Amino acid sequence: MVKKVVTDLVVPILVSGGARSGKSEFAEKMALALAEKRPQAPIAYVATAQATDSEFEARIAHHQARRSARFTTIEEPLALEVTIANALANHSVVLVECMATWLGNLQYHLSDDKMSERLRQAQTYFEDIAVANRSRPEITTLLCGHAAPLTDLSDLLGTSNPVIIFVTNEIGLGIVPATPEARFYRDQLGRFNQHLAAVSHAFFWCISGQPVRIK
Repeated sequence: MVKKVVTDLVVPILVSGGARSGKSEFAEKMALALAEKRPQAPIAYVATAQATDSEFEARIAHHQARRSARFTTIEEPLALEVTIANALANHSVVLVECMATWLGNLQYHLSDDKMSERLRQAQTYFEDIAVANRSRPEITTLLCGHAAPLTDLSDLLGTSNPVIIFVTNEIGLGIVPATPEARFYRDQLGRFNQHLAAVSHAFFWCISGQPVRIK
């Protein structure tokens, strides 16, 4: 577990959306655009997925084939905070794909109580990153006019601060899951997404391939 944030200059960004909403492609394009303005390359791509069957293996292969050589893949299904901290030491843009899969990994490996405790630990880590930026003038300027929809990222391209882009799934818009385990996962992810959205400096929601800036 990471005891403190490695740097106090990180800009967290959240990209959410449903299945096949275009969120991953949008996050990757964002990472490439942001990397052009930052000195350290390549981009760290923190992959949380594990190939549990042939169909999921094919999904992972599809994602890998789409990414350019600018991305360095770091596979980590569980120890997310440590992995992010290490990636920030050598990369100015870190893309985490995705938080929903990471939470599913936790549920598979941990009891409900231990999973909830891990989520609280992660929330503290991400909140520390965000709070450290609140009083910085360049971050305040970055957030001006944040309510307006934005697709060209022009207000983020001008800063030299390292960036973490979190990708997550927006769930709970359909029917209530049939099992207690699925309902527990839905509730935990919904609450965790709320936390990520609150601490992120920018938040985008992808709908049918169209990114909309929420924050």
